[in-house]
Amino acid sequence: MLTLGVWHSIRSLSVQGWSGRAIAREFGVSRNTVAAALLREEPPAYRRASSRFRSMVAHSETVVAGVRIGRSGVVILEQVRKEGYAGSAATFYRYLAMVRREERPSSVSCRFETGPGEQSQFDWSPYVVSLGVRAVRVIIYALALGYSRRVHWFASLSEKLPSVLEGLEEGWRHFGGSCRQVVVDNAPSMVVRHRGSETTWNPTFLALCGSYRVTPIACTPRHPRSKGKVENPFRSLETRFIHGGEWRDFDHFVAELAEFEAGWERRKHGTTGETPVARFERERGQLTPLPRNLFMQGQTTVRIVNNDCLFSFEGVRYFAPVKQGGDLVRVRTLRGRELLVLDAAGNELLRHLVQPKGSPPVIPPGAYTALKERHLASLPGLAHLFRTRYVAHSPVAETFLGHLLRQHPHHPERALGAVLELLSACPHQTALSAIAHAVEFGMATPAALQVFVSGRQGDPSPGPSGCREASLPRFPVLDVERSLSAYARALGDETVRPDASI
Repeated sequence: MLTLGVWHSIRSLSVQGWSGRAIAREFGVSRNTVAAALLREEPPAYRRASSRFRSMVAHSETVVAGVRIGRSGVVILEQVRKEGYAGSAATFYRYLAMVRREERPSSVSCRFETGPGEQSQFDWSPYVVSLGVRAVRVIIYALALGYSRRVHWFASLSEKLPSVLEGLEEGWRHFGGSCRQVVVDNAPSMVVRHRGSETTWNPTFLALCGSYRVTPIACTPRHPRSKGKVENPFRSLETRFIHGGEWRDFDHFVAELAEFEAGWERRKHGTTGETPVARFERERGQLTPLPRNLFMQGQTTVRIVNNDCLFSFEGVRYFAPVKQGGDLVRVRTLRGRELLVLDAAGNELLRHLVQPKGSPPVIPPGAYTALKERHLASLPGLAHLFRTRYVAHSPVAETFLGHLLRQHPHHPERALGAVLELLSACPHQTALSAIAHAVEFGMATPAALQVFVSGRQGDPSPGPSGCREASLPRFPVLDVERSLSAYARALGDETVRPDASI
């Protein structure tokens, strides 16, 4: 069959003086074909030879109906054979392929444009990039404004829900406002269920959109053109920035990504014929004003800080300030890289680099210095108070203090504080007497002192033998040998002879 190209070339060469024989030899056709092309002023059109599928004409409606409802070729062939088709299976399948081509929906589409401040599109993509000597998986979130074509890229190390919402909010904050609609993918972090026109949204994502007064729109599944304005820039990002790039660390990557974005916004857009920055000036005033507070600032997780000033987050223990020990803290991630620690009022306490699950506890250098200094600072103050109250009146009190410090090498300030509290609740003379007895028996502990103070205050009722009931603190071994008269004085029993001994 004479094609349009051959027909055009034959007529062109004939004007240039080529003979019919030369043209026929050039294109491998007969001279009659050349003559027919010269006589035919209308371009040739394709005509399907209906005789080729003459046997299928009576069954064309069955084949077309089967194709439209998605039936397989085997099922359609069985149907047409029941209707009386006697041709070969090869002819049937050639005819079926032709019908399917004709019934295939056209891929031609009309470019969809939106007005200023009307619609934005949000998406993200993971990449493996070189940061220093390591290959790191980085997630890049992108928010594109439909009218001006401005795009803001936000890098993170996490693809979890908090990071997805952080990327979207950072885009709105970067532009200084939000569009009335945002088109998103059907990712589980945003869309729980999408069936036809019914969409069930993730509650946290929907709360974010409500805070910024944005209507979310889930794009049609398996229809990437629904958000092409945000997907197309990713190709330029990959070819011009990601591929072959190397960066010192994550901060260096973020800084150069911002530089790339600034250059991208100042190029002339192929569709609009303007730079996104210039076009944005007409869109800026149509954006919805931002809320006063960050939405993600309130999306924190509560954690309990134990007595070691550590709390657990995603399988790793992190240090909290000493003053938060035994209290609650609020935590949230930043870019999936940092863990922000806040107090109950929302004030920032400190930040940690997020570590993989199973890592050892994250404790900054000198984390417990303040705690140690507090303990050390309290001991001299308590010792000064003890000397002022008791050593000034009885030198033996200094011996008691020395014994107490030796018997309590760990946290001596706790034991000394308990002693001061105990002695302050009894008469001064009773306190001095109890201190002397504690030194005499080498038992400079709050528990022993409690017994001596109890024995010196009041007159407990006598027991059956006429002696007051008292008990000495139990120690495995006494550091000195005492006479029975000494123990009698401790028990308040003067009936024991002074010359008796153990």
